[in-house]
Amino acid sequence: FGTVVVDRTGLSGYYDINLKWDGTQDDLKRVLLDQLGLKLTPGVKPALVPVYVVEKATKPSVTTMTEVVDVQPDGTAQLQVALRQINKTGATISEDYIDGIGDLKIDGIADESGQPMRFKTQTDCGNILIVTLNKPVPPGGQFSYTLGLTVTNLIQPTDEPGGFACKLQDHPDEECVTHSIEEYRLPPGAVLLSKQPADLKETTNDGRVELRIDRMIQPGGGRETSFRYRLPAR
Repeated sequence: FGTVVVDRTGLSGYYDINLKWDGTQDDLKRVLLDQLGLKLTPGVKPALVPVYVVEKATKPSVTTMTEVVDVQPDGTAQLQVALRQINKTGATISEDYIDGIGDLKIDGIADESGQPMRFKTQTDCGNILIVTLNKPVPPGGQFSYTLGLTVTNLIQPTDEPGGFACKLQDHPDEECVTHSIEEYRLPPGAVLLSKQPADLKETTNDGRVELRIDRMIQPGGGRETSFRYRLPAR
């Protein structure tokens, strides 16, 4: 910034920070707030030297998304998607909205106690899933629910006999950090041919290959997961 930065957060100790940004000083200010919760405020010292004052550090809001994908031999995927998030609207809410739901078949939605939840799809301004919460959630309150989905286009056959491929690309949340946990259970007998990213961990459980990744996605960031496998000839 070409000036003095004064720390008034009251925090002690040492911190190892890995900060990534592209652009102007204003972009850096935004990234400091989004990724670290550090707010820079212009100030003036008695000697009239312009300074930035870090007045507070707040923990960025985090949405947790856990996906378990049970892949069937024909390539159909049964998904259990658990969402845990915070009401950031500033008002009490009774509904939650998920856009880009597309033509996914929703088998059911349940709250954290396993109680069914009502839902509907709105198509007049895009495919938006509207979930009715079983209890109103005040500002800053946490809520969670699990979606059961059947997906027919996530896993695609390849030109190789018995070959299948999966490629997932999306941007979970534009406003907060997303803690994304993904687990893929391949069909019995499947042989894994390739996987990306490199930290997509491979294990075997009850004769089935399982892939798992745990990552933090910054606001506006995206995730990409891909793998290929082959089933034995019938």
